[in-house]
Amino acid sequence: MKLCLINPPWTTIKSYEDSIRVPFPLGLAYIASYLQKYGIDVKIIDALAQGWRIRQEKNNIIRVGLAHEEINDIVSGFSPDVVGISCMFTSQSNNLHETANWIKNELPDIPVIAGGAHASAAPDVVLRDSNIDFVVQGEGEHTMLDLMHYLEGNMDISEAKGIHYRHDGGIAFTGLRKPLIDLDSLPMPAYSLLPMDEYFRSGEAGMAPRSATRNKWMSVMTSRGCPFRCNFCSVNLVSGRIWRARSPANVLDELEYLKEKYGVEHIFFEDDNLTFDTSRAEAIFNGIIERGINITWETPNGIRADRLTENLVDAMKKSGCSGLTIAVESGDQDFLYNTIKKNMDLKKLEYAVKIIKDKGIDLSAFFIIGIPGETEKTVKNTIDFSRKLARKGVRPYINIAVPLPGTEMYQEAREKRYLLKEEPEPLDYLLAMQKPLLHTPDYDPEKLLAWRKKAMLLASLELLIHNPSSLLASETFLRLKKEPLSILKNVKILSRGTC
Repeated sequence: MKLCLINPPWTTIKSYEDSIRVPFPLGLAYIASYLQKYGIDVKIIDALAQGWRIRQEKNNIIRVGLAHEEINDIVSGFSPDVVGISCMFTSQSNNLHETANWIKNELPDIPVIAGGAHASAAPDVVLRDSNIDFVVQGEGEHTMLDLMHYLEGNMDISEAKGIHYRHDGGIAFTGLRKPLIDLDSLPMPAYSLLPMDEYFRSGEAGMAPRSATRNKWMSVMTSRGCPFRCNFCSVNLVSGRIWRARSPANVLDELEYLKEKYGVEHIFFEDDNLTFDTSRAEAIFNGIIERGINITWETPNGIRADRLTENLVDAMKKSGCSGLTIAVESGDQDFLYNTIKKNMDLKKLEYAVKIIKDKGIDLSAFFIIGIPGETEKTVKNTIDFSRKLARKGVRPYINIAVPLPGTEMYQEAREKRYLLKEEPEPLDYLLAMQKPLLHTPDYDPEKLLAWRKKAMLLASLELLIHNPSSLLASETFLRLKKEPLSILKNVKILSRGTC
């Protein structure tokens, strides 16, 4: 049986063109290597990586990646029995549907499967598209293998857990699949099926997915699952709430392979909970040192600051950690506990910040403004806390809350009619920092934008005064470099509101 997996092109608006990045499709690479173990012939088309130099513009929309005609030619040349299309971001779901449409027009009898974070979060919405036959929810390795067996006629679909499909005029679901516990049983991602040099070249051109590194980079996932219950987060819809981890030796073997085979110099650890088990994390970092794996690395998805110890941070630094990101979300402790439902003690977080900065590690922090229940008071506390961290050399990134499908926050927003549109369009999610998607009794979009601008500017001023070197890489500074006249506008922002 032959399976063609596709990572579609990327679209954005003209003013966001500089934000386009070329991520490594870890999910597809794991599925491919796992299915190859069972004799399935797999091809991966990464339309974004293979066509990152190709840009088409129409009506202020920029499309990056291989043209649909070229994708179709590659698919037809492979003659697959099944096509799978990934969609990790709701903002990019149009590319999922456009790709499926082109495939079905060319190969109408080929089953098309959708997977990834967006498909897992909104399977019913995805299956409104008649060009898509199945949605794989959650981790894809075992589910895709079962689905292939079903399509071969060797399994009843009811036995293949994790699949949504059309049935009797509606949508049927075979039920949740239990998460894979033994991650060491998975083979390494199918690096040989992907255009590795294109990821490196796009990185050299400033399009590495997570930072400004120009070194040869690669993404690595050492664990899956998140036991925490933050109301805005959709991670559990893909990887579940049971935290599972690869052994340190298994991780180190992959790092050595990437270094020796491809000359990788920089690693993005994509885990949502890299340091959940501190002894395992410390064993990984000490193993990097002991094996002499000469890399730098960072944690772009953020880590739990309350899991850090001085010994662990010391091992991080010595093993090549070039930067950490901590997920704070809010500077209001009650709001953090009771509304966001993030069990994070801000005092412990401040202690972790001290340890990290004492070791000389670059540090950023994620904040979110506008989760339903946010008020002038909670925003003020967040701004004050972000300024406090900025005085210690932490770069705050302050984002507007986005109600992602499938999350508790999205459900609350729908039930209370906080959504500005009953069903936001893909482009709305892309533009959420400019055009917020929510309107609650405590704020409207204009107030939300004013809060965010003030928060970013005040934090940047703290960096300017106390840690000017950190300011150079901040979001606000980069924007001011491009738009110097906006400085005057931002000064006016400081005179508005009471935050």
